[in-house]
Parts: sequence; C-alpha cells; structure tokens
Amino acid sequence: MVAEIGISTHASLSISQRQADSDERLIDLWVYRRSPHTQRAYRVDAQRFMEWAGKPLGGVTLASLLDFAKTLSTLVPASQLRILSSVKSLFAFGHRIGYLPYDVGRALRLPVVRDQLAQRILPEADVHRMLSLEENPRNRALLTLLYASGMRVRELCGLKWRDVSPAADGGQVTVLGKGSKTRSIRLPQSVWKHLSALRRGRDPNQRLAVH
Repeated sequence: MVAEIGISTHASLSISQRQADSDERLIDLWVYRRSPHTQRAYRVDAQRFMEWAGKPLGGVTLASLLDFAKTLSTLVPASQLRILSSVKSLFAFGHRIGYLPYDVGRALRLPVVRDQLAQRILPEADVHRMLSLEENPRNRALLTLLYASGMRVRELCGLKWRDVSPAADGGQVTVLGKGSKTRSIRLPQSVWKHLSALRRGRDPNQRLAVH
C-alpha cells in the first residue's frame, strides 16, 4: 500500500523549504510554461475537483478520489479521462516537489477510452471533393495547408505570414505546437502555390487565418 500511495521522502520538509506554500501556488507551478489552452483546461479541472472536495489537497485521500470519479459517470468517457488525468497529474506534481506527503492519485485507475481516431478521419476522396468545391481562394488555401501539413486547427490560427517561407521545392511553415515546441513542416509546390498567391501584399505580422 505504501508503494501504491507513494509516501514522499520530502514529507518532513518545512513550509519554507517547499516550492509551494498553498494549493493555489501549487497549481501556478503545475501549469507553468504550458500552453495557454492547456493552462485553462488544467485550472478548470483542478477547480472542479477542489470545489467538490471542499478541503485542502493535503487532506485528500484515495477514497475521496474514487468518490469524485463516481460523480463524473454522467460525462462521456473522454471527458472523464481528461479530468481524472489532470487531477492525477496535479497530485503527482505536488508530491514530486515535496508539497504533498502522499501521491494519492497513483493508485487511481483511469477509465479506458476506445480509440475512435479511424472514425474521425475523412476518406481521401472526400477531402479532395471538399477542396474542389471550395470557391473562396483563401479558404481553399487554408484547408489545403491543413490537409498537407497535418497541423492542428489551433496551430493554424496562431500562424503569421512571417512563419511561412519559400523552399527549394515548395515552401516551409514553422509551427509553434503543443508544449511550446517548434517544428518546421515542408510543403509541396502545389500547396505553396496557393499560399504564395494569398501571401502577396500581406503584413508579415498578420495572421494567416485573418481576412
């Protein structure tokens, strides 16, 4: 049971020696340097749990977590998984930095969510049909970029014209992705043709997704 709960070797640390001195400060440290979207989601999940628990995180037990998990039964499995994963992450982080003496979330089993990725992927023929039916040049260029690059819609919304540049055999786009990680994606000539036509006369600091 000790191994499951995870008793911290930092349990005897005084408040002044810890990196957090309140639950609120712990959450600030927990979400630090994560993307704005992730920060919002984590804070919402943490607040939901803390309001339900009605006690400081140091007073939460595994039984409390199990009872909280039962209150999520009306949500779809994916939402249950997200919320419980956030709560587990918070307790693991608090234990790791010595703020919480126990990682009570370690023994909490997460719900199994069926992978439905295949059901969400459009057949290639449908994608090409959608692109061919789009009459607006801007919309067609952005849809083509999404399809060819595989980037997330949120990543596309954050792109500025300075993030795209020509390359020897087409173009290149620099994307700031999840976890503030930057990656470069090469674009074929057919995609770059649409983008370069849309790019003419644009301010380099203007977002691609803005009219």
